[in-house]
Amino acid sequence: MVNYDVSRSNLTFISMTFHSFNMKNSTTNYDKYSKVSSKATEIETELKRIHRWQKEPLPPEQYENMGAFGSNTITYEQWIQFVLLPRIHE
Repeated sequence: MVNYDVSRSNLTFISMTFHSFNMKNSTTNYDKYSKVSSKATEIETELKRIHRWQKEPLPPEQYENMGAFGSNTITYEQWIQFVLLPRIHE
């Protein structure tokens, strides 16, 4: 027979350890999101630098049946600007 007698101090330790683990993981996730967001900003800056950034939004019909990376209806740069980057920043 297994003894399930758990003291209050053990429960507190377990709770604190779990909370610490969650905080470490959330910090790690925050760091990852921060790095990705920073890279997205770099991509946007580069598209603007090479004059591939559009000032006007795409017409709605260009989003229909786009295919992989928008290859059926838009350029790759447009897909990055109007599809990828907004999703990253969400």
